[in-house]
Amino acid sequence: MILNEESNENVVRLIYEDFNNRNFVPPQNSWDKYLADNFIWTDPGEAEVDGEGFTNYFAWMVESFPDMKANIDIIPTTGNKVVVKYILSATFSKDFKDPSSGQSLPAHGKKFSHNGVDIYEVENSKIKSCTTYTNPQLFMNKLLEE
Repeated sequence: MILNEESNENVVRLIYEDFNNRNFVPPQNSWDKYLADNFIWTDPGEAEVDGEGFTNYFAWMVESFPDMKANIDIIPTTGNKVVVKYILSATFSKDFKDPSSGQSLPAHGKKFSHNGVDIYEVENSKIKSCTTYTNPQLFMNKLLEE
């Protein structure tokens, strides 16, 4: 069982490594190799999306914030769950348009960080689901700071 749990953590860790190294941005690359065919991403308060929507959202994030990096801490768990605490760090160097609200914000060049927790469910070395817990209003407030 320990080997499987370590393997689950490694699959999740690879998602973040690909994010930080930009090895997932479509159309050349994707996270398909890590995501189950029926993958669902849930961000409470937002609509659920599939693997393509998940990949496209984070491709949009790194386009909006080119130097964005995720620093992660994997919290030990048992079974098929992997819990990740993350801190995203970036510079607000490009104008930003929130796809949910349509709100546009001009870049101000300041660095910012934002944290949250992701809970992954992994089955047969594929990520079946991810639920993100973060505060989107706090994220927007950080972009509004000048």
